[in-house]
Amino acid sequence: MTTTVVISTFRRPDLVPHLLRRLAAQCARPDQIIYAEDDNSPATAESIRATAARLRLPVLHVSQPNLGPRKPVAVNRAVHHATGDRLLFLDHDCLPGRLWTAGHRLLATADNLVQGWRIHVSQPAVPRFLAERLPLLRALLRGDLYARHRLLPSFRDFALAPLEYELHGCNLSVNRRDFLAVGGYDETFAGWGYEDVDLIVRLGNLGRRFRVAGGPVAVCHLDHPAQPREGQAERRERCRQRRLSGTIRAERGLDRPPPPARVLTVDSTCTRVEYVN
Repeated sequence: MTTTVVISTFRRPDLVPHLLRRLAAQCARPDQIIYAEDDNSPATAESIRATAARLRLPVLHVSQPNLGPRKPVAVNRAVHHATGDRLLFLDHDCLPGRLWTAGHRLLATADNLVQGWRIHVSQPAVPRFLAERLPLLRALLRGDLYARHRLLPSFRDFALAPLEYELHGCNLSVNRRDFLAVGGYDETFAGWGYEDVDLIVRLGNLGRRFRVAGGPVAVCHLDHPAQPREGQAERRERCRQRRLSGTIRAERGLDRPPPPARVLTVDSTCTRVEYVN
């Protein structure tokens, strides 16, 4: 099984070195790493280029203009360039341990998706967590983490993802063929929130089992101020209706060919694909 890690990011170039260092240190290195940027930020581009060169870690950077929150669009465009059999999705503020890739590979089956839990780093503790060596141990001793029980190795299987769970796509893996079969993310989910829940619901309707796990596949989420939540009730209801109706395909997703893009070979470790709209 080959793996592609797809990282969703928006205007956090400072977190690029922390995340790429952790991916470079994986016991089972991913076969491909793609940054899916919902922006065309020069600072993010330079941080990815410089870090990839320093770590000698090949990275593909896919970017698009900032036309409002469009994470589903950015991720779908990144997946157009994915080569791995298994897609592992991360957000820029989620830091994995050394066994993360290996854990997702171990828990993957031909008919499942795996959601790894998040251990939360409290917002005031984030700067020192990023600055220290052995940050997880120190944070545990100081009490800077919550949902600490998710560090314990465990998993549960469900025929369908329970909608009352904390469903999220910031630590999710799925077979690439299944992601393509449901049309990827639904790009009609504008704004923030529930695009991940919709994807998980449609994969369940396709017949894919849901596995939730802690331990090696858990990530440390760097807590931050909450995003605006306008329209959350409407998006949540859309997900519920799609579960009830058995919807599988995205209303607007990977069926459409991607728009024109510029492909720039920045150096030997970093290639940038820049979409124009």
